Amino acid sequence: MGTIKIGQKAPEFCLRDQNSLERCLSDYLGKWVVVYFYPEDDTSGCTKEARAFTAARDEFGQLNTEILGISPDPVESHLRFVNKYGIEITLLSDPDHEFIQKYGAWKVKQRSGKEADWGLERSTVLIDPDGIVQYIWPHVRVDGHVQEVKDALTRLQVQYASGGIPPVSERQEVPAAEKINNEIYQHTVIDIRNYAGKSKAELSTKISELEMEWDTERVLTTNLSAVTVVSTILGFTKSKYWFLLPGVVGLFFLQQALQGWSLPLSLIRRLGVRTEKEISSEKTALKILRGDFSSIPEEPEELLSRVLAA
Repeated sequence: MGTIKIGQKAPEFCLRDQNSLERCLSDYLGKWVVVYFYPEDDTSGCTKEARAFTAARDEFGQLNTEILGISPDPVESHLRFVNKYGIEITLLSDPDHEFIQKYGAWKVKQRSGKEADWGLERSTVLIDPDGIVQYIWPHVRVDGHVQEVKDALTRLQVQYASGGIPPVSERQEVPAAEKINNEIYQHTVIDIRNYAGKSKAELSTKISELEMEWDTERVLTTNLSAVTVVSTILGFTKSKYWFLLPGVVGLFFLQQALQGWSLPLSLIRRLGVRTEKEISSEKTALKILRGDFSSIPEEPEELLSRVLAA
């Protein structure tokens, strides 16, 4: 089963659209491309998503961005779908799931005994003008998703124009492997679920604990600084070769400042250390459960999704 990662070349595809015209990803080199995968034409969620992207088509056009929807439906189904709802974006047919699989959107939905039931997971991929994957949204929720894509696109275009320096708020999340980011996300969802229905006192205690949680920047800075201090002392007392380590640490700090990523950060993320944004998202969600705000979604995933989009 295929998968893609941020920073890799997006897999090429050539598929027919609703008008039976062949469209290839390479046709759009020089433009940003939003590729969104959806399960089925003319269903409530997929219709809502297609209409939302259609409504925002001009805004994406001003951002030099094309929108491509891909599903297993045949070309004829796409044509009926766009005509019925006035959809004005390109929909591509992948009946054999070839490219849906290559982009990691074909997932195990449930298992019955030893048999695995597969299906399309609603997801979106953002590709830059050079054909490089810049952002991935797995398990997409339709509400608010188009705005999320526009917001990320705007930020990443600034980053792209500046030669690849990411915004501070994105620096720890974007470079990490999708699996690691998703595991940390699911941990946060479970945390919120466990505290749903707890008393205000218990919620307040948990929020106070989150206030004390160290984020990735603090863990990274503390550990690299400690290495610098210890190696400097050893350089004076044991061997001058220990003075090489502060230079290596300096390179890591420079890489982190310029790219928002460094090797130590990858190790820290694998340990489950969260970014400041991720910690703040859980705090806000728990404050909502405590009654600090109104209109509380019932599902923790929806609650967290709204907070992350804020």
